Amino acid sequence: MWKQVSFLLLFVTATCAADAQQELPQKMRGWWSNSASGHSNTVEVELVRMDSPSLATVKVVWWPYCRWAETSAEFQEGAWVFSPQRCANNSGPMTITARVKPMEGKKRMEGIYNDDAARTLYLSWE
Repeated sequence: MWKQVSFLLLFVTATCAADAQQELPQKMRGWWSNSASGHSNTVEVELVRMDSPSLATVKVVWWPYCRWAETSAEFQEGAWVFSPQRCANNSGPMTITARVKPMEGKKRMEGIYNDDAARTLYLSWE
């Protein structure tokens, strides 16, 4: 009985820790990729300020579509979600919404953008 209770407590604790919010690093750099179109390029995210434990203001550079965009980042369901504004491609304005989760034990976040599994995003920091 004790082993089952201990295992259950350990499982719940580990699950909560994995979903626990992590404060954003000062600077992150990474790569976006769209496997459907074959396009990819760099992404830079810089923390401007932490507005609360689950809300931050960040500066995003999403090459080549967003040269500089300040936006909010919110911690939702175990991931940081942000949507840089003033992005455009040859067709005109475009919307980008990124959702990245911290990777436990690594200085890295991974996720997708625009709710499409073919559109991946990787960010890391020192």
